[in-house]
Amino acid sequence: MSDKATLRRRLRAHRAAIPAELRTAWSAAIAARVQGLEEWRRAETVQLFIGALPGEVETWRLAAACLAAGKSLLCPRVAGDQLELRRVRAPDQLERGAFGLWEPDPQRAPRVAAERVDLFLLPGLAFDRRGGRLGMGRGFYDRLLRELDAPRIGLTYELQLLEATPIDAHDARMHKVVTELQVIDSEETSRR
Repeated sequence: MSDKATLRRRLRAHRAAIPAELRTAWSAAIAARVQGLEEWRRAETVQLFIGALPGEVETWRLAAACLAAGKSLLCPRVAGDQLELRRVRAPDQLERGAFGLWEPDPQRAPRVAAERVDLFLLPGLAFDRRGGRLGMGRGFYDRLLRELDAPRIGLTYELQLLEATPIDAHDARMHKVVTELQVIDSEETSRR
């Protein structure tokens, strides 16, 4: 088994063990920090995952804030080995999809080109201070972000920060990482 696979297994178990009340409180703190960012204030179109995996950051609060602010909310849907982004105007446009995730109903949520996104808010199993991200291992976000310049912000709990994440050349780096305790400017950290 590869080092990444072993690390993923350990991190998934660790994250899934977070008590629900802590996860809810930490997710609320993360949402508040994101809404305080200049990237959030400037963004008209936001790509946001809707957390559904055991222990993942809960993002329903951010989705509601996005819609309340009149921003376009784009959520990912797995389509083969790619992610397609679809505009969601209400929570009832989401359904359980691939891997048990909340995804837009393709009959009710129109597809939107990723180039239209002003801000990507991304999940991960682990992040580091230099913007490294360890995802679930299927490369969906790495393929989606390959040619895009919009700010990428990883949402995670403090306990998921690693000294360094194992990354490959094709892995997309984050510009910032937001936890319940801090906002890490990965670009600034990398310049040090």
